[in-house]
Amino acid sequence: MKELTGRHVLYILFGFFGVIFLANFIMVYKAVSTFNGAEAHAYSQGVHYNNRIAFQKRQDDLHWSHKVEFGDNGIVRVTFTDKANAPVTGLTLTGDIGRPASSRYTQQLAFSETSSGIYTASPKSLEHGNWVVSLAVSKGQEQSEQPIYRLKERICLIKCYQE
Repeated sequence: MKELTGRHVLYILFGFFGVIFLANFIMVYKAVSTFNGAEAHAYSQGVHYNNRIAFQKRQDDLHWSHKVEFGDNGIVRVTFTDKANAPVTGLTLTGDIGRPASSRYTQQLAFSETSSGIYTASPKSLEHGNWVVSLAVSKGQEQSEQPIYRLKERICLIKCYQE
């Protein structure tokens, strides 16, 4: 057996800490390069939390219900009904559809009322999988009006559609 010298101990220490630094560098690089900024607004959301609670109370007082689904040919269809199960008409819907984990595939949706209480939008081609629809609903035709109803719902497109 060879004798353990100071030089060997130095190489062992450099090797050990080199592996540790390399692993840390890789982890930091992956964490920073894949961060999508989803929590960048956590502070402002916390400050306005009471406003969100009040908005949710006003929304609940409407007693509306909604149903979000993919229709034929990839059309996004949203149906609104009131507490008497009557369609809610005359709404303006603004929002977007995107993937749950990334904002790269997010696209704006332009809704129109196709029949009483049913609003549809035609996004560009969507791959199958999970999608999140986020909408702000206001009464009337002015998009500048304050929303009276908000929804965020995850829907799944199982089959690809033909264009």
